[in-house]
Amino acid sequence: MLHYANRIQEFNVQATDGKLGKVKDIYFDEDSWVVRYLVVDTNKWLPGRKVLVSPISFDHIDYENSTVNIFESKDMIKNSPSIDEHQPVSRKQEQMLSVYYGWPYYWNYLDTPMTWGQFPTPGELRSAGSKEKELTPEQEESKKLRSVKEIKGDFSGYNIQATDGEIGHVTDFIVDDYNWKLRYFIVETKKLLPGKFVLLSIDWIESISWLDRNVVVDLPKEKIENGPFYDLHQRFTRDDEKRLYESYSKTPYF
Repeated sequence: MLHYANRIQEFNVQATDGKLGKVKDIYFDEDSWVVRYLVVDTNKWLPGRKVLVSPISFDHIDYENSTVNIFESKDMIKNSPSIDEHQPVSRKQEQMLSVYYGWPYYWNYLDTPMTWGQFPTPGELRSAGSKEKELTPEQEESKKLRSVKEIKGDFSGYNIQATDGEIGHVTDFIVDDYNWKLRYFIVETKKLLPGKFVLLSIDWIESISWLDRNVVVDLPKEKIENGPFYDLHQRFTRDDEKRLYESYSKTPYF
C-alpha cells in the first residue's frame, strides 16, 4: 500500500515490551530511494541518542493506531551501538547495528534489481538471512543515507525543475510499504500553478544536486501544467497510478 511519509513521521514505535518513542525522521538510500531506517525520538528515556529502526525489524504496522511494532525489546535498543545524532551515518556504523541486532546486510547484492539484498522485501531478507561480505575501507566510510526531513525542509523543500524551468518544491513523499521504496514526490507548484500540487515519480529524476537542493525531472513544464493535479486529502490507489503514468506517457514500474 501507498502512504504519506508525513503521516509515518507521526507514528509511534512499539517495542516488544513497551513504547519506544515517536518517529522523527526517515532515512533512505540515495541510490535506490528505499527507506532504510526510521529515526526514533525516545524523549527522556534515552536522551541524546539517535535510535535507528530498520524495516527488517518491523513485526507489523498498525495504521489505524499509527504504530510501528518491532521485534526488538527496549533493553536491546538501550544497549545498542550509539549513533551520533548530529552526524551522517556511515556504512561501517550500519554494519555495527546490523551485527548487534542480527539484521542481514541489505547492501549485499545491490547490483541486482532487488532492493533488499537478493530479495524484494525486508521481511524476506530477515527470514532468509544472508552471507555477509567484508567491507572495503572505502565502503566503511561511505555515507549513502539521506533524510526525508532534509528533502522536505522545515520551511521549503528541495526545488523541482522541469527540463525547461522551475516547477515548485517538495512537500512530501509517497512510500510503498511493500518494499519501503519512496515512489513519488508531492510537489507544490507555486512557481508554475500557485496553490496546486502534483505527483512526480522518483523514476523520472533526470539529475539531482544534493548540494544545491535541486532535482530535475525529465518532463517539460507544459506537460506538467496539463497533467493531473493531486488532492492531498484523497487516497492514492493503483488506478490513480495508472492514470498518472498514462497522462505523462510513461511506462509504469508495476
